[in-house]
Amino acid sequence: MAHKVENFDRIVVNANNSWAVAQDLSRHTVAFVDLNKPLERMTSGVLVTIDGHLFVATAAHAVPSQPGGRLSFDAPQTKAIDAGALAILRCGKIESEWPDVGFLELDPAGALPVLRKEAIDVERISLRGPGDPECRCLLFGYSSEMIRTEPAAPSQLHPTLRPVCYSNAPIKPENWPSVSSADPASNQAVDIFLPYDPEKEIWYYEENEGDENLPEPRGASGGGLWQGSLTKVELWNPEGVQLVGIQSRWNEEEKYVRGCQIIHWLRLVRENYYDLAPTLVKAFPGME
Repeated sequence: MAHKVENFDRIVVNANNSWAVAQDLSRHTVAFVDLNKPLERMTSGVLVTIDGHLFVATAAHAVPSQPGGRLSFDAPQTKAIDAGALAILRCGKIESEWPDVGFLELDPAGALPVLRKEAIDVERISLRGPGDPECRCLLFGYSSEMIRTEPAAPSQLHPTLRPVCYSNAPIKPENWPSVSSADPASNQAVDIFLPYDPEKEIWYYEENEGDENLPEPRGASGGGLWQGSLTKVELWNPEGVQLVGIQSRWNEEEKYVRGCQIIHWLRLVRENYYDLAPTLVKAFPGME
């Protein structure tokens, strides 16, 4: 069966003054699928460069043990779903269920021209713990909102990729929701929680195409959680928005999204790349 990906590049936001930062985050965020199950396993990730290494910061559950030839990234210049099957130099993830963080290392020379994206460096990463409750937090990822079949060719299944930029204040730890017994227990040293209730939001689209569907964050797992320095001004200042966490899961009934603090991703990289330890420790003394 042949598969294609349609990327409309229509960013969906829930705050009409966040277009500038949403456009910036789209330059650093990628979407990829598992070719073994391309319509079921779609994930997001953030491109990060550290001392010449190019990483995709993502969720551990998105990283197979042997990802080579199995993962394909969204390639804007083509709809062929396997066109973005880039060479993966190394991968790693935390093997326990939580924190849910992992990485893929790509060849910068081969990957960036195909992806047509840019990576952030360590200056765009900030250790904020569970998030500053006085500062809006942005979740940016690709929602696998809709899977449709071409009427003229039923075998051509098209997963539609749509960037979603959702902003809200992180929940204070003392107000965190109760998590299911099936999920890892909440931990102030690990978690970030955001309220997420699409039915209470007004969504804004870049193009007026009459699409009234509210996006769900399926596929946004592995995408970034970002914060700026001021509650309102941050939305107008893309350069001031920093990566603070990795999105992991969504609880539809309790209406929240849950991510992992970025320090756990940084520690994972340090444990796998001893040559990067001096750079990481210098940039993030809190890792010690």
